[in-house]
Amino acid sequence: MWLNLLTLLLSVCLTLMLGIKPVFAQEAPNFYQGSWPDSKGNYPIRQQYHGSWQVVDRDPKGLNCRRYIPPGEGSKEIRAIFPTGTLINAVRRERGVSELGEESSQNQPWLRVQLFEQEGRQECWVRANKNYIIPIRPEKIS
Repeated sequence: MWLNLLTLLLSVCLTLMLGIKPVFAQEAPNFYQGSWPDSKGNYPIRQQYHGSWQVVDRDPKGLNCRRYIPPGEGSKEIRAIFPTGTLINAVRRERGVSELGEESSQNQPWLRVQLFEQEGRQECWVRANKNYIIPIRPEKIS
């Protein structure tokens, strides 16, 4: 008990002295080969799976999740809007292949996301870019 109290007290002191702000979740390490995200902030399509993501979009209206990708070349229908801080789960494709979708003609990758609605499980797509989402380690969510 004393150890937990001491740890909490130390955390509060460091936060106040150093101006460290608490975070909702920690960004996942660079566990894929190559730079991830790339120089444009895009998460390139990989053959590995990462399921947990957090919305970091600064738009006060939230992050649009679209029915089809890429918008502009298909439907622009919005199925959901996620506020900043929302935790989202990627859809796992067969055999664990990448959940990042095909890139649009503008070379913009998209992430397929799970939705759970009254009608059952649905899916939609968000832009796979560090300005909108970041990968997280679920065990670090506080």
